Amino acid sequence: MANPIVQLSLDPFVQKELQLSELQTAALAAIYRKVEPRLWLLRDVSQGPHAEEKAKLLSAMESDLASLLEPAQLDRLRQISVRARGWSGITIGHAAAQLQLTPMQVQQIGN
Repeated sequence: MANPIVQLSLDPFVQKELQLSELQTAALAAIYRKVEPRLWLLRDVSQGPHAEEKAKLLSAMESDLASLLEPAQLDRLRQISVRARGWSGITIGHAAAQLQLTPMQVQQIGN
């Protein structure tokens, strides 16, 4: 599964769970508007140079989210993201680092 942070952060139920302020909600919409046209065109891409571009856009938005959200809100969004990904969610990025998973453990979980 691709990085679900973008979709999750835009979901009204997730925004309610995160207790976003009106200012944060407006800022989030502005952040999304910057990347949305290109993400829309790349929505089905999973390999090649366009996939790298898509990953960079998602990463940039996640960085913007990190500066917008309070630490507790960002932690909760990451928790929701892990759950949305299922078991594979614990092998990716922040979750794997937080769990201090070794490369071997990540590979074993992925199988």
